[in-house]
Amino acid sequence: MQTRLAFAIATAFAPDILLIDEVFGTGDASFFKKSEKRMRELMENASILVFASHNDALIRKFCNKAMLLNGGNQLAVGDVEEILKMHHEKMGTGPD
Repeated sequence: MQTRLAFAIATAFAPDILLIDEVFGTGDASFFKKSEKRMRELMENASILVFASHNDALIRKFCNKAMLLNGGNQLAVGDVEEILKMHHEKMGTGPD
């Protein structure tokens, strides 16, 4: 119930700049479905979306540019696919 209340308060207004650190997965399936719909509405209506994530699929879905950071330092900014490729090369991992 606390999660639902916190989410309701946090999404009660539509900001011009929306900052999101990952997408949460708390709560039951019904709450997740409702909260995902509300987050999509906020994202679509925000002038600027800053989305921090390690999930390639979500980055591709919500972003049209990407920034690669390391220890708070900017390494690169540009096309989502190029930045994801750089990230995986740096980390020695494959794409999600």
